[in-house]
Amino acid sequence: MFRFLLVHASIVGAASAVQAQQFTYEVLDVPGSSWTDAQGLNDLGQIVGTYGDASDATHGFLASAGSFTTLDHPGALDTELLAIDNTGLVIGAGSAPLGAPFMHAGGNFAPLPFPGFGGRYDGINQSGVMVGSWYPFEVATHGLLYDGQTPHTIDAPGQAFTLFKDINDSGTAVGYFGSVPNPDWHGFVYDQASDTFATLDVPGALYTFLTGINNSGEIVGYATVNPAGPYRAWVYDGTSWTALSIPGQTGESRAHDINDAGVICGTFEGVSPAGFGRHAFTARQSNGAVIPYCASTPNSTGVATTLDSLGTSNISDANLQLIAQNAPPGQVGIFFRGLHQAQLPFGDGFRCVTGQVVRGRVIGIDSQGFAFLRLGYGAPLGAVDPFTTWNFQFLYRDVLLGGAGFNLSDALSITFWP
Repeated sequence: MFRFLLVHASIVGAASAVQAQQFTYEVLDVPGSSWTDAQGLNDLGQIVGTYGDASDATHGFLASAGSFTTLDHPGALDTELLAIDNTGLVIGAGSAPLGAPFMHAGGNFAPLPFPGFGGRYDGINQSGVMVGSWYPFEVATHGLLYDGQTPHTIDAPGQAFTLFKDINDSGTAVGYFGSVPNPDWHGFVYDQASDTFATLDVPGALYTFLTGINNSGEIVGYATVNPAGPYRAWVYDGTSWTALSIPGQTGESRAHDINDAGVICGTFEGVSPAGFGRHAFTARQSNGAVIPYCASTPNSTGVATTLDSLGTSNISDANLQLIAQNAPPGQVGIFFRGLHQAQLPFGDGFRCVTGQVVRGRVIGIDSQGFAFLRLGYGAPLGAVDPFTTWNFQFLYRDVLLGGAGFNLSDALSITFWP
């Protein structure tokens, strides 16, 4: 697992309805998988989801305390794990020959009732109430609520498609609905007590999909301004929306669930230490240990190189890495650190770090424009002491731009803890 400390939060939509927050990200790749997707998590930090193997089969996984366990229904060729409650009860769905939703508790699988031709449950609260969707043979999808005794069909008024995705302990559920023939997808909040729906969309989005809600009423999902995508992960705190910007992300991202601690899980397309592809992630609000500063100028790719960090700044964790993004592919560069901050013209950009400078080794920039360096606290940029603050930057060759032939990223100020 890797934590990603967010440096830049890109926000779109109405300025009055969105804001920027800093998040700490953790990337989860099931070892040996071709892709990984986190679908649900509980308040204990246990995460369930799906991953693909080399033969393109889909498996369920449970992540707990840094380890992964494969959990497949024996009656299905492919398994999806979709939600987990605080007791460890997991709900999921299996493909043929099972072709039905199930729950798993105490080492045992059990079927879940549903009407119609097919269906699934995507969310569960601590009372055991589950929500999901089912579909008959005709072109329609119906909302589904299972109270432990009977599955109930609940549809948004006038909509052909209603999909419930999560429910909290007060009976507030979220999901999305759409009409036919071409669904115009909108997010909704459903109140079980009053049996009412309220539309909730990301400002400026064409389509909104709400997928998770916690007991504080924080909501997560994803949205797009284009019918073809890409989709972007968002979080709503009850007042404003924040887009999640995951270091290494090059394609779409989707948030799927949020627990009572405000930890979010989902999936994104991009680069991680495991390589390029589709990865699962978790996100939580940052403690401010990593702060971006200074400016970077566009390079020969047409954009500026930015610096992010992977891992925590806790020295005992020994997992901090630096990641430079949007650097010229195929070139080389070095990471360096120093005690003081500056913004001095240097090369084709700015030098933002001075004072007792320590330089790392020369590193190649990959074909996606990324460069990684694991610090290790003893090498290659030297040891650091707890409760100290150091500044980091990436200098790289850029002969295609002309000028000085080299440029620099922006900078990070990182405070280290024991």
